Amino acid sequence: MLQAGLAIVIFVLCSSYKGYPTMSKLTALKILTIILTVLTGFMLLSFVFGVIPTYLNSSAGWASSIFGAIGVYQTIMIAVCVIACIQGYRAVKNGFLENAAYQDQQKKTNMFFGQFTQGANRQNNNQQSFTTEYSSWQCKSCGKYNNPAHNFCIYCGKPKQ
Repeated sequence: MLQAGLAIVIFVLCSSYKGYPTMSKLTALKILTIILTVLTGFMLLSFVFGVIPTYLNSSAGWASSIFGAIGVYQTIMIAVCVIACIQGYRAVKNGFLENAAYQDQQKKTNMFFGQFTQGANRQNNNQQSFTTEYSSWQCKSCGKYNNPAHNFCIYCGKPKQ
């Protein structure tokens, strides 16, 4: 039953990761896929060396039926787990999604550290890096460059002239 739960989690994580890739989802997907692969391998070994020989050696009709039902159940579970592992490995190996997750992580990191550096830039009255003389307007009052979309100077508050 653990394998079935992990397979369901991998299916859900794959669809969530494809919709919005993040590094945490990628890491969870890698770890869960590896764990499910190992558990599926053990299940497959127990099926091949435990259930099948017992089923073939059982002489009673009811025992044969029980081991047959167990065999069908384990076959279905192995198939579902293998499909989940394949989907997990395909999602992990998708370079586009991995790049998108990495870029999302970089964006979040830059936003976090940008809060500290932006405050320091305003305190020191330094020119912010996103503005240049070619893509923006220069304030007549303080001489700083501003984003063309802004109607007021972000440094001194004077209106765009």
